[in-house]
Amino acid sequence: MKDFTLQVEPYILGELKGGDLADFEQALLSDPELVRQVAQHREMQQRLMGMQVRKKVDFALATAPNPSNSYHWLWVVAVLLLTVAAAFWYLRSGKPEVPVQPEIPQQTPLPATPQSVLDTTQQTLPVPPAMAQKPIKKQNNPSNVDARLIALAEEFQAQPTDILIRNTDGQSTVLTNLQRAYQAYTAKNYRLSATLLQDDTELGADDSGRFLRANARFRAGLYASARQDFTKLSNSFQFRHEARWNILLCDMAAGKDVKAALEAMVQDVDFPFNDAARRLRVGYLK
Repeated sequence: MKDFTLQVEPYILGELKGGDLADFEQALLSDPELVRQVAQHREMQQRLMGMQVRKKVDFALATAPNPSNSYHWLWVVAVLLLTVAAAFWYLRSGKPEVPVQPEIPQQTPLPATPQSVLDTTQQTLPVPPAMAQKPIKKQNNPSNVDARLIALAEEFQAQPTDILIRNTDGQSTVLTNLQRAYQAYTAKNYRLSATLLQDDTELGADDSGRFLRANARFRAGLYASARQDFTKLSNSFQFRHEARWNILLCDMAAGKDVKAALEAMVQDVDFPFNDAARRLRVGYLK
């Protein structure tokens, strides 16, 4: 890259011509340091010129043969002032000014997207780094699944309750991972809820964690994984009936024929979900 430092003084004095002048002025457009050097050098030249003029005035007044002669004194001052004016005009106006880039008009910023059009149904909750590194793989459901059956299954789903977010000691205000997963579930952020409980070590000592994860996977459309969790809860003292019921709903949402299993539940009068099975049969057989 060409060094323009040595050309600062010739530029100020108007000695640069042709290509050298064009190159120097082009450099001024992109080099703030060169612009600063030109300004400093010009100011120094003006100060030196002013000092020289003042010395000349003092010398003229001191060596005048008759200081009382006003005409002689005025003539000396006039000559010196003309010299000063010529010097300043030469330094400031007698050479090209530093080129200035044209001002680019600012564009009007686009209006912000109204909050009302944003999807606020999914609330963002903090995800531990270990969980964020293990995203749930999306399961491909059969293309012939009836959306009506999925909606029906979700309508009759046996869901977890708020017992999962209660503090065991009644005093702690720090949420456990299980409680964060339940909050995500109630916020309808089902995939996040399932992700927080992806590792079995996060499920807790009882079956509540697995039941929550199974329901989160079910709501996220991960019917095969949800069915596996519900199957493991089939012998659970706390959730065995909910697990049996939700297994049927997983199969129905996945497009499987559940007529026989549903009819068995209708005939089982001791089954806690017997009434729900009767109502579901009406909607399923439409």
